[in-house]
Amino acid sequence: MFKNKIATKLITAFAGFVILCVLFLGVLFINIFASNHIRYRTESLMKAAKQISVMNEVTNNDSKKLLSENRLIEFLDYSADARIWIVDRNMDITVRSSGDLYDHAQMGNCLLPQNDIEFMQGVLSGNDMVSYANTAFYDLPMLSVGVPVYSNGEIIGAVLLHTSIKSLREPIRQTTLYLIMAILFSTVVIIIMGSFFAISFTRPLKIMKEVAGKMTGGDYSVKTNITKNDEIGDLANSMDVLAKRLAEAKSETERLEQLRQDFVANVSHEFRTPLTVIKGNIETLADTEIDDKQAFYSNIQKEVNALEKLVSDLLDLSRIESGRLELNIEKVDVKSVISDVVRSISPLAMQKNITIDTTGITQAIPPIYSDYYRLRQVLIIFLSNSIKYSDSNKKISIKADVTDFLTIRIKDNGFGISKEDLPYVWDRFFKSDKMRADSDSTGLGLAIAKNIVNLLGGEVTIQSELNVGSEIQITLPLGGIKMTSA
Repeated sequence: MFKNKIATKLITAFAGFVILCVLFLGVLFINIFASNHIRYRTESLMKAAKQISVMNEVTNNDSKKLLSENRLIEFLDYSADARIWIVDRNMDITVRSSGDLYDHAQMGNCLLPQNDIEFMQGVLSGNDMVSYANTAFYDLPMLSVGVPVYSNGEIIGAVLLHTSIKSLREPIRQTTLYLIMAILFSTVVIIIMGSFFAISFTRPLKIMKEVAGKMTGGDYSVKTNITKNDEIGDLANSMDVLAKRLAEAKSETERLEQLRQDFVANVSHEFRTPLTVIKGNIETLADTEIDDKQAFYSNIQKEVNALEKLVSDLLDLSRIESGRLELNIEKVDVKSVISDVVRSISPLAMQKNITIDTTGITQAIPPIYSDYYRLRQVLIIFLSNSIKYSDSNKKISIKADVTDFLTIRIKDNGFGISKEDLPYVWDRFFKSDKMRADSDSTGLGLAIAKNIVNLLGGEVTIQSELNVGSEIQITLPLGGIKMTSA
């Protein structure tokens, strides 16, 4: 427990605070108790003294006769719990109680001690007196009270009651002892209970410390599993959420790093092939006397064009993925876009005698809000792929219809894509077997097309079967309503 600094501090602070409070209240209680006890004892003695004074007056000051009654003497000793003196006008002690220095038979007139004369003078002057001092007779700290005795309206003597101050302090001493025992017991109980609550309070903090240590070491799979409904529970829940998000961030970082490595490797590979061809042709031209150099120049031109297209695609993809691709959203006539694309792609289709069928386009297609150039770019990418990866004398159909959104379908009877490759067609630098044989393919076209469709607020899906053909479906909102990307 002593290694748990917070728990130790909590226990020490809690126990110290409670003990100080108990001590303060204890001292306050003892002072109040002592003051009240002495005041009560003084009032009791004063009351007893006045009763004796009255009794002495009733008996016509026949003090010896009064005290000769044993039962009355016992009553006085018991009720007053003090030593009783009755003195006359001359300050001579005429009677003492049975508990005094002399027994009853020996009690007679004796001279009052000189150091009590001043006290007696005050009583015989008609005052009720109280004194806390040593008396010469007992040589002890005594509480003394005195009241005058009257007879026919005249002071004929006095009644004095003495009790030891030590006897007054005994209840206070016992009370103090009990209080100290209570404080010690309370301290033990407080330490035990405080230890339990402090450890219970700091256990979640210790768990969170261990979790934080593991998170610092890169382990974000840890959880606190703390379900307290308080601030500590909120903190633990925040740590769990933080760990989860750090794990997701780590996973995303690793994914991006892998993508970066794959990207660098793919780009290096894509650049290496045309550069190797260019280098070979240039070295041949430089080292060999060739009459017909045009073929070599054509090869170089072809590879330079391929490099230019690769760089252009890379720039487009980079702008799209970084969010820097600017869109010019305007009212677009979809039929005009499709007609423009078919007109531009027709020369490529004619080389393979491929027919592009647009009869499936609904006549009443309302304008949509989109980017004319980017929509055209997407359609050219999909149509050019359909033409390049279809045999000659085939047909490609384009259909377009409108429900709650615009749907464009491009279907071919080309080579198709295998089920194994289909999940990866949208990846950068993806190439199927047929695409690998095509030196003009960069493997970026489908990735670019999909990202553009997503930016336009739509989605794109593909269905394909090897040696049967493929169908691309593009769905776009009519009024710029964003849809979830596929």
